[in-house]
Amino acid sequence: MKKNTKTIIFPLNNNEHILMELGKPLNKIDSEAPLDRIPVKIFISNTYLHLTNQWPLDVFYDLKTNLESALNNKIQPHSSIKKNLGYLWNQDMHGDASELIFEQKEKQNFWVGLRRLLWSSSNKLNPKLSTWLYNDQDGNIILELTPSYRWHFAQPKEGEEFITYEQFMATYQSYLTRIISKEVAERWIAICEEGLAIIPTNV
Repeated sequence: MKKNTKTIIFPLNNNEHILMELGKPLNKIDSEAPLDRIPVKIFISNTYLHLTNQWPLDVFYDLKTNLESALNNKIQPHSSIKKNLGYLWNQDMHGDASELIFEQKEKQNFWVGLRRLLWSSSNKLNPKLSTWLYNDQDGNIILELTPSYRWHFAQPKEGEEFITYEQFMATYQSYLTRIISKEVAERWIAICEEGLAIIPTNV
């Protein structure tokens, strides 16, 4: 990886990849500056979908640590989770916690499924996506994108194609599910390590 690179690609397969758009050379980024939050996108079906806006340091660190755990089959969803993670996450955000288990962190309750949440995109985007990374019951590394209801915490704007939460959940389905091979996971970890080795020189 060149220190002055402005884009970083994590290849998923021959046709799909995750892209970090840095906007300026990696060796010029201050990882603690809010203005240096950068878009992370995934390329699927000949188009880019926005996954999150995040500091490059956090993207590298979160991917690296999660993938290292995944290679050792250590990031399976909580045993209480019997339905799709994204489906249950929408229930949590809507206040329907009847079948959810929570844990306390910093004196706040969080649904245990969020342990496997990697990124979440802005309410302003359509589709609004959540990105999950976890091991399935066979030990495969799973990357999954799920849609989130856009009006959990916002009112629809004039002209928007609004649907109710009930309508959204009635037709809910996961947006994308991919198995990340051991080779791809190791390549992504190597990319993260290269990036982490560059950014700290400027922090």
